[in-house]
This record gives sequence, C-alpha cells and structure tokens, in this order.
Amino acid sequence: MAGLASTAVLLSGCGLSFGSGDDDKVKAPQGVVTETQAEKIVDRYVSVAKEADAKRDGKLLATVEGGGQLERGRAQYAHHPHMTAAERKESAAPDDYVDREFLIPRKGRATWFAVTARPKGGPADGERQLLVFDREKGSRSWHNMASVTAAPAGDDKKEGPLRFAEDKHGFARAVPSDSSRHRVKSPDELPGVLADLYTLRSPLESSAFADTKTARSVHDAAQGVEEKLGQHASATFSQGKNKDSATDKVYALETRDRGTFVVFNTAIDQHQQVASAGMTMTPDREMYPFVGKKAAKGFTIHRLHQFSALVPARGKIELLGYQVTVTDATRK
Repeated sequence: MAGLASTAVLLSGCGLSFGSGDDDKVKAPQGVVTETQAEKIVDRYVSVAKEADAKRDGKLLATVEGGGQLERGRAQYAHHPHMTAAERKESAAPDDYVDREFLIPRKGRATWFAVTARPKGGPADGERQLLVFDREKGSRSWHNMASVTAAPAGDDKKEGPLRFAEDKHGFARAVPSDSSRHRVKSPDELPGVLADLYTLRSPLESSAFADTKTARSVHDAAQGVEEKLGQHASATFSQGKNKDSATDKVYALETRDRGTFVVFNTAIDQHQQVASAGMTMTPDREMYPFVGKKAAKGFTIHRLHQFSALVPARGKIELLGYQVTVTDATRK
C-alpha cells in the first residue's frame, strides 16, 4: 500500500493535497540482530570463553554463557582435577568457530539467533555445530545457551548438512516452542518425552523416537547402569528439575523439508542404592567433585543432557546428538 500512501489526495473544490509519501511507508522487517552484530557476539563469546577455560573461572564464563550451557561448563570446571589429559583436551573451548552461517529470525518472531560452524582445527568436512545465543531475563548481554550437533541422524553421515527454511525476507523461520506441527510433538514436549527413554524402559521401537545411533545410546544407558551395579545394588531414574529456569527454554527452527529442528535440555536423576543394610558402594569418578571418594549406602546423580533433534513432517522424532554432564550428586 506504499504506492497509495504516496499519491496526492485532491479535495473537491480546492487545490490542497495531503500525503508526503514517506510517513506511511512500511518499514522493512528487521532481524533479531544484524549479521555484523552476530559476528561480533560470537567473536566475543569465543574470546571470553577461552579466557574463562584457562582460568576455570565460572563467574567469567557466566558473562557469555547461560542456561544449560553454563551449568555444564561450570560442572566441567569442577570435574577438571579428576579428568584425564584426553578428557581435558576434549572439553576445552575451541580456538574459534569457522565457516559460520547465521540463522537470524525476524525481530518479533524470536528473541534469539543461532550460528552453525565448525570448530577451528577440525577436519574441513567435520561435523557442524549449532550455537544458540539469547538474552537471559533481565540481561542486555548475549549468552551462548546451547552448543549442539547440526548433522543429520543418518549413521553413515552421507545426507549432507541440515538445511534451514527462510521467509521471503531471508530470515530464519523460528518455530514457537508450544507449536505442534503436523500432529507431532511440540518442541517443549521433547524434554519429557526424552526422559521416558530412561524411566519407562520400554523397547525403543515403541517410543516416540526413530531408531538412530543417538537414540539407541540414550535408551541403552539405563540398562548399562544396571549391568554395572550387578545384583548387589539397584538403580531407578526420574526426570530431574533444572536448577536454572533458563535451562528449560527450548529453541526450534523450521527446516526446508518442513521439519522442526529442536534444541533442548533434559535433566535425569539416577537414584542408586545397595541391596542390603550391611553394604556400601563407592562413588564413580564423575561424582568426586560433589560427594568426594567416601563410600555410602547410595547416591543420587544429576545428569544434564543437551540434545538436538529433528521432528520431521511425518514419522518419528530423530535424535541427532547429545552431550551429558554430571552437574551434581548427593549421598543417601
């Protein structure tokens, strides 16, 4: 309608005209940030995260990370004295993220943006990561809220990278977390659905998830714990409560094939205890920062999982990848 707004309107019987042509022009839509701003935000994150890692400074890390990403990062600092050299190298922040591709939603449709990139120093055809940046409540600063895999679920990895949808203005299509598209689970239902893989113990085939390598790994984790404990101890699992409400936030983007790419956190509490009163169990290395090395009748272990998943237009949910960190443990 901008053309109509710029046309002079003549009143009958007089020569006055109204309308300057500029006042009513529709403003071009804007993104949550510009690509230049996004570049600077990522650059700052990389720089500060490296410094925080070098010092193992949780307060400094909190200036550039939030939600589940910060909870996991702080826990890794606590684990550092008990890590092997290989584990320390793997957990270190990358020197940089290269081959960046920004996914910036339209302003008003989301409060956040994402970037896909490869950690510097990795193979040129290495797995791409997706980092989500958002402002935490009451903060004007941008924080990295999640870092997950953006690779397809295919075990042979021959499908190529995921492709994300754009609107007619070139902005990434953010999907509301409570949106149930194609009669499939909404993004904010995924944390609870994922917890069912631990708690219900039913076959993977009867779950909401497709049979992928990642889904099998999660599904078999509980059985692995029970086998490790043997006959003299038992373990049960429940969905844990996140320490920070920001960890509950779910992020979702539409893909070009009408699917929904989802980033979410799920906390799982593992409750284990000995079978008889005269017995005790020793904590695993992953519990040392929280309970020490002394034996006890049992422990509750709080594990935070950070997932990426694809909810297809049709079919079952595909778990793409996850990282899990023990962020707390208590004695019984």
